[in-house]
Amino acid sequence: MIGGLAIPLECPEPGDAEKAIDLVGWRPSGGGARAASDGWGSYRRRTTPSRADRRSPFPDLPRPDALTSPKRPTTVDMVDQPTARRLVTDARFGVLATVTTEGHPHVVPCCFVLHGDVIYSAVDAKPKSTLALRRLDNLRADPAAALLVHHDDEDWSTLWWVRVDGRGSVLEAEHTRAQALHLLAAKYPQYRSTPPPGDVILLEIEGWRWWP
Repeated sequence: MIGGLAIPLECPEPGDAEKAIDLVGWRPSGGGARAASDGWGSYRRRTTPSRADRRSPFPDLPRPDALTSPKRPTTVDMVDQPTARRLVTDARFGVLATVTTEGHPHVVPCCFVLHGDVIYSAVDAKPKSTLALRRLDNLRADPAAALLVHHDDEDWSTLWWVRVDGRGSVLEAEHTRAQALHLLAAKYPQYRSTPPPGDVILLEIEGWRWWP
Protein backbone atom coordinates (compact mmCIF):
# COMPACT_ATOMS: atom_id res chain seq x y z
CA MET A 1 0.00 0.00 0.00
CA ILE A 2 1.47 3.38 -1.04
CA GLY A 3 0.04 6.69 0.10
CA GLY A 4 -3.15 4.96 1.32
CA LEU A 5 -3.78 3.29 -2.09
CA ALA A 6 -3.54 -0.44 -2.65
CA ILE A 7 -1.30 -0.82 -5.73
CA PRO A 8 -0.46 -4.35 -6.84
CA LEU A 9 3.27 -4.74 -7.36
CA GLU A 10 4.93 -7.54 -9.24
CA CYS A 11 7.66 -9.21 -7.22
CA PRO A 12 10.95 -8.38 -8.98
CA GLU A 13 13.68 -10.85 -9.56
CA PRO A 14 16.40 -10.87 -6.87
CA GLY A 15 18.77 -8.96 -9.15
CA ASP A 16 16.24 -6.17 -9.64
CA ALA A 17 15.27 -5.75 -5.96
CA GLU A 18 17.41 -2.64 -5.37
CA LYS A 19 16.09 -0.91 -8.47
CA ALA A 20 12.43 -1.72 -7.83
CA ILE A 21 12.39 -0.86 -4.13
CA ASP A 22 14.32 2.38 -4.79
CA LEU A 23 11.21 3.72 -6.58
CA VAL A 24 9.20 3.88 -3.35
CA GLY A 25 12.05 4.55 -0.93
CA TRP A 26 12.11 1.21 0.90
CA ARG A 27 14.34 -1.85 1.00
CA PRO A 28 13.43 -5.43 1.98
CA SER A 29 14.78 -6.20 5.44
CA GLY A 30 15.55 -9.73 4.37
CA GLY A 31 18.03 -8.69 1.69
CA GLY A 32 15.61 -9.49 -1.14
CA ALA A 33 14.61 -12.93 0.14
CA ARG A 34 10.90 -13.76 -0.18
CA ALA A 35 8.81 -14.50 2.90
CA ALA A 36 6.46 -17.44 3.03
CA SER A 37 3.36 -15.28 3.65
CA ASP A 38 3.13 -12.79 0.78
CA GLY A 39 6.47 -13.01 -0.97
CA TRP A 40 8.24 -10.24 0.98
CA GLY A 41 9.43 -9.64 4.51
CA SER A 42 8.95 -6.52 6.66
CA TYR A 43 10.32 -3.25 5.33
CA ARG A 44 12.58 -0.63 6.88
CA ARG A 45 13.77 2.79 5.80
CA ARG A 46 16.89 2.87 3.65
CA THR A 47 19.87 3.99 5.68
CA THR A 48 21.72 5.12 2.55
CA PRO A 49 19.85 7.92 0.73
CA SER A 50 19.37 7.68 -3.01
CA ARG A 51 20.82 10.26 -5.37
CA ALA A 52 17.42 11.99 -5.54
CA ASP A 53 17.27 12.13 -1.74
CA ARG A 54 20.63 13.90 -1.64
CA ARG A 55 19.56 16.55 -4.15
CA SER A 56 19.01 19.94 -2.46
CA PRO A 57 15.47 21.36 -2.81
CA PHE A 58 17.14 24.79 -3.04
CA PRO A 59 19.76 24.42 -5.79
CA ASP A 60 20.70 28.12 -5.73
CA LEU A 61 21.76 28.04 -2.07
CA PRO A 62 25.26 26.96 -1.02
CA ARG A 63 25.69 23.60 0.62
CA PRO A 64 25.74 23.75 4.47
CA ASP A 65 29.28 22.37 4.59
CA ALA A 66 30.40 25.25 2.36
CA LEU A 67 29.28 27.87 4.85
CA THR A 68 31.56 29.29 7.51
CA SER A 69 30.49 30.28 11.02
CA PRO A 70 32.87 32.97 12.26
CA LYS A 71 32.86 33.45 16.01
CA ARG A 72 31.40 36.77 17.11
CA PRO A 73 31.65 38.52 20.46
CA THR A 74 28.62 37.84 22.65
CA THR A 75 26.75 40.21 24.91
CA VAL A 76 26.43 37.51 27.57
CA ASP A 77 29.05 34.75 27.35
CA MET A 78 27.64 32.48 30.03
CA VAL A 79 24.90 33.49 32.44
CA ASP A 80 25.51 32.76 36.13
CA GLN A 81 23.46 33.55 39.23
CA PRO A 82 24.69 37.15 39.70
CA THR A 83 24.30 37.84 35.97
CA ALA A 84 20.81 36.32 35.95
CA ARG A 85 19.76 38.56 38.84
CA ARG A 86 21.19 41.62 37.11
CA LEU A 87 19.42 40.81 33.85
CA VAL A 88 16.08 40.40 35.61
CA THR A 89 16.62 43.59 37.62
CA ASP A 90 17.42 45.63 34.51
CA ALA A 91 14.69 44.18 32.28
CA ARG A 92 11.92 46.68 31.50
CA PHE A 93 9.25 44.04 30.97
CA GLY A 94 8.74 40.32 31.37
CA VAL A 95 6.34 37.54 30.46
CA LEU A 96 4.21 36.19 33.30
CA ALA A 97 2.95 32.62 33.05
CA THR A 98 0.13 31.25 35.21
CA VAL A 99 -2.24 28.26 35.01
CA THR A 100 -5.95 28.57 34.29
CA THR A 101 -8.60 26.71 36.26
CA GLU A 102 -8.87 24.36 33.28
CA GLY A 103 -5.16 23.57 33.59
CA HIS A 104 -4.10 25.54 30.51
CA PRO A 105 -1.08 27.88 30.37
CA HIS A 106 -1.85 31.61 30.43
CA VAL A 107 0.96 33.94 29.34
CA VAL A 108 0.94 37.75 29.34
CA PRO A 109 3.57 40.52 29.16
CA CYS A 110 3.89 42.68 32.27
CA CYS A 111 5.89 45.29 34.09
CA PHE A 112 7.54 44.10 37.30
CA VAL A 113 10.22 44.80 39.87
CA LEU A 114 12.62 42.39 41.59
CA HIS A 115 13.11 42.95 45.33
CA GLY A 116 15.18 40.41 47.21
CA ASP A 117 13.66 37.02 46.49
CA VAL A 118 10.26 38.29 45.40
CA ILE A 119 8.83 39.93 42.30
CA TYR A 120 6.00 42.45 42.30
CA SER A 121 3.73 43.21 39.35
CA ALA A 122 0.65 45.41 39.39
CA VAL A 123 -2.49 45.72 37.31
CA ASP A 124 -1.80 49.18 35.94
CA ALA A 125 -3.78 51.81 34.05
CA LYS A 126 -2.86 50.71 30.54
CA PRO A 127 -6.07 50.21 28.49
CA LYS A 128 -7.99 47.12 29.66
CA SER A 129 -11.60 46.02 29.49
CA THR A 130 -11.52 45.22 33.22
CA LEU A 131 -9.19 45.27 36.22
CA ALA A 132 -10.34 41.78 37.20
CA LEU A 133 -7.76 40.11 35.01
CA ARG A 134 -7.54 36.40 34.31
CA ARG A 135 -4.08 36.18 35.83
CA LEU A 136 -5.53 37.16 39.23
CA ASP A 137 -8.15 34.40 39.15
CA ASN A 138 -5.48 31.95 38.04
CA LEU A 139 -3.22 32.71 41.00
CA ARG A 140 -6.08 32.53 43.49
CA ALA A 141 -6.85 29.02 42.22
CA ASP A 142 -3.29 27.80 41.58
CA PRO A 143 -0.18 29.63 42.83
CA ALA A 144 2.19 28.05 40.29
CA ALA A 145 3.75 30.87 38.24
CA ALA A 146 6.87 31.89 36.35
CA LEU A 147 8.33 35.07 34.93
CA LEU A 148 10.54 35.10 31.82
CA VAL A 149 12.82 37.89 30.61
CA HIS A 150 14.81 37.53 27.40
CA HIS A 151 16.83 39.28 24.73
CA ASP A 152 16.08 38.70 21.03
CA ASP A 153 18.28 39.74 18.13
CA GLU A 154 19.03 38.70 14.57
CA ASP A 155 22.58 38.13 15.81
CA TRP A 156 21.97 34.82 17.56
CA SER A 157 25.30 34.99 19.37
CA THR A 158 23.77 37.65 21.68
CA LEU A 159 20.60 35.79 22.71
CA TRP A 160 19.80 35.00 26.33
CA TRP A 161 16.86 34.32 28.63
CA VAL A 162 16.28 34.05 32.37
CA ARG A 163 13.23 32.48 34.04
CA VAL A 164 12.20 32.61 37.67
CA ASP A 165 9.78 29.99 38.97
CA GLY A 166 7.77 30.34 42.15
CA ARG A 167 4.47 30.72 43.91
CA GLY A 168 2.28 33.67 43.09
CA SER A 169 -0.47 35.36 45.05
CA VAL A 170 -2.55 38.53 45.06
CA LEU A 171 -1.56 40.92 47.85
CA GLU A 172 -4.31 41.61 50.36
CA ALA A 173 -2.47 43.63 53.03
CA GLU A 174 -2.61 47.35 52.22
CA HIS A 175 0.82 48.16 53.69
CA THR A 176 2.49 45.43 51.62
CA ARG A 177 0.69 46.68 48.52
CA ALA A 178 1.90 50.22 49.23
CA GLN A 179 5.50 49.01 49.53
CA ALA A 180 5.22 47.14 46.24
CA LEU A 181 3.81 50.20 44.46
CA HIS A 182 6.64 52.31 45.86
CA LEU A 183 9.23 49.89 44.40
CA LEU A 184 7.43 49.78 41.05
CA ALA A 185 7.26 53.59 40.89
CA ALA A 186 11.00 53.80 41.54
CA LYS A 187 11.57 51.68 38.42
CA TYR A 188 8.85 53.05 36.12
CA PRO A 189 8.36 56.84 35.88
CA GLN A 190 4.88 56.25 34.40
CA TYR A 191 3.74 54.81 37.74
CA ARG A 192 4.70 58.01 39.56
CA SER A 193 2.22 60.08 37.58
CA THR A 194 -0.38 57.32 37.25
CA PRO A 195 -0.20 54.79 40.11
CA PRO A 196 -1.56 51.32 39.22
CA PRO A 197 -5.24 51.18 40.26
CA GLY A 198 -5.53 47.40 40.31
CA ASP A 199 -4.29 44.51 42.40
CA VAL A 200 -0.63 43.73 42.99
CA ILE A 201 0.82 40.28 42.32
CA LEU A 202 3.54 38.81 44.52
CA LEU A 203 5.79 36.08 43.08
CA GLU A 204 7.92 34.32 45.70
CA ILE A 205 10.92 32.95 43.83
CA GLU A 206 11.72 29.28 44.37
CA GLY A 207 14.10 28.67 41.47
CA TRP A 208 16.13 30.30 38.72
CA ARG A 209 16.73 29.01 35.19
CA TRP A 210 18.76 30.65 32.44
CA TRP A 211 20.45 30.21 29.08
CA PRO A 212 23.16 30.17 27.83
